[in-house]
Amino acid sequence: MNVPRRHVQLRPCPAPEAVAFGTLSNRLLEDSEELVNYAHAFDTLRSAALTPDRSREFIRKVIDSIPTEGQQP
Repeated sequence: MNVPRRHVQLRPCPAPEAVAFGTLSNRLLEDSEELVNYAHAFDTLRSAALTPDRSREFIRKVIDSIPTEGQQP
């Protein structure tokens, strides 16, 4: 299941003030210890992410590598 997540930051700070994500319970986290964990996870994912240009290049390579109908893999 793909769960949309939003990071809300009202002013610059070392950790977000709240994290909201859609689940069956639609939780809003405001506990500073939990927020630090989410901020760390978000920063880790962001640092591993490709740039928009590299993402487009990667997606294009994957699409180009998929054999079309009648083509040998």
